[in-house]
Amino acid sequence: MLRGTIFDITTADLLVEPSNSRIFGSCLFELASVLKLLPGQYRANLLETESSTLHEMFYDKDTYYGKCSRESLFRLVTQHFVSIRESSGHLIVHTAISVFTFIQTDRRLLVRVNGNERATGVLVPENQNYLALKQCTAGLWCVREGDEVSLKAGEYLKRGTVKNWTGSINVDTLILTQSIEHHTCLYFLPHETFQRL
Repeated sequence: MLRGTIFDITTADLLVEPSNSRIFGSCLFELASVLKLLPGQYRANLLETESSTLHEMFYDKDTYYGKCSRESLFRLVTQHFVSIRESSGHLIVHTAISVFTFIQTDRRLLVRVNGNERATGVLVPENQNYLALKQCTAGLWCVREGDEVSLKAGEYLKRGTVKNWTGSINVDTLILTQSIEHHTCLYFLPHETFQRL
């Protein structure tokens, strides 16, 4: 089971020791290799192991999948994010450290990792606010309440102290709303909304 602080690592740390070997059979080993957790790699002492039977493992025709903290994995992926696309119902996320393919089955969400493919041009802002990112991907916007606009020359919008997450803001309202709180995180928008903005 991969979880906890093993996911707290920078792109530079992950790329410091290149991995040229392709690991077949288990995506968990591939992810452990990307995170430099395998024996002989410099973070190997952080890896905790537990035994499980083959019957407890999830697999498809290509790969076995191990247990992994979904929250930690998503945080890792969004910290190194480059691009995302959909193919055959799967989400394929390109990052600076690997390509992650998310596969939804009738049993659970699985992830396939390809550590030999890496993208460049990370879009993530430094010190990304992951909690705000989760709200934004749910289609919510953070709105400041209590803002006041002064009519006096030289005075600008005064920030309100109350911030609420709200959804269902149409594009026209979004353009005119001055009290949007812009957090340090990626914003995912439908293509049509992005074009209109």
